[in-house]
Amino acid sequence: MTVAGVEGPNPVVCSRNVVIKPDMAFTEAVKKDYDVVICPGGLKGAEHLASVSHCVGLLTLVAS
Repeated sequence: MTVAGVEGPNPVVCSRNVVIKPDMAFTEAVKKDYDVVICPGGLKGAEHLASVSHCVGLLTLVAS
């Protein structure tokens, strides 16, 4: 499993102070093949991911 950070490989603090430590930046992760893409839940997380064009592009590609 690879955890990719949308804003780079730096740790992200979520709404309930959960810290997610990405293995790599999203821009590096999209260069590889995966069987599944899992996005964190929650309204603010979903809104943030929807505002990142390369994330939306990947999800659109995977969904088609």
